[in-house]
Amino acid sequence: MGGHAVLLPEFHQIGVTLPSTDSLGFNIGWDVAFPLGDRFALFGDVRTLGGGKTETALVFDRMLSGNVMQSPLTDIETFLDLIPLQLDPGSTRILAGLRCRL
Repeated sequence: MGGHAVLLPEFHQIGVTLPSTDSLGFNIGWDVAFPLGDRFALFGDVRTLGGGKTETALVFDRMLSGNVMQSPLTDIETFLDLIPLQLDPGSTRILAGLRCRL
């Protein structure tokens, strides 16, 4: 006679903190406006925020799920062997619209 097995996975939510890190950056921007009469103007704005890439690691700090864990968080963190996060804080924003002077 054959048998069967049932696997019941358990999911656990773990709270993490993200330690602060520093990186040198810059902010460059410019805008332009085209008048459309006395009160209105069509405008455009571009901002570029740049910063050096930096690394930081997640730190497990608490269990969020209600399930009781038999292993301490440090053992779980060691078992998962997470690589550091690569953060790049740079971005560019482009904005266009109609400006009204009251």
